[in-house]
Amino acid sequence: MPANKDQATLAEILSVVTELRKEVLTLKSEVKSLKTSNVPELTTTLKTKKKRDPNAPKRPKSAWMFFSKEWSDKLKKDETTSDMTWSEQKTELGRMWREDYPEESDRKKWQKKAVADKERYVQEMESYDSTSSSNTE
Repeated sequence: MPANKDQATLAEILSVVTELRKEVLTLKSEVKSLKTSNVPELTTTLKTKKKRDPNAPKRPKSAWMFFSKEWSDKLKKDETTSDMTWSEQKTELGRMWREDYPEESDRKKWQKKAVADKERYVQEMESYDSTSSSNTE
């Protein structure tokens, strides 16, 4: 008899899940109709992206970015990999970063460049902040 009881319980659960799915679909369609309605109070307002100051210094690159740039240039020049698509190239770079250079010690070359770029950014930001604050006064 326990098998019949389990089957009955499963049947009840399935019926509840089916009802919940129907309710979710109904709610989704109601939300969609509200979003497409022309009533301004019901539509969501999009956040406007803050415009970047063109005079602001560029953010520093990470070790991954230096690695990626170096190796993507090498992959483009290599005859065996020159026909790779952009996404195949990035996938291969990710695999190389994880598998060929897994240790921090393997990545020192690019990490040094990243640290140097971070220092450049900090210096440029200090001078940028001082010039932008004197302009606003």
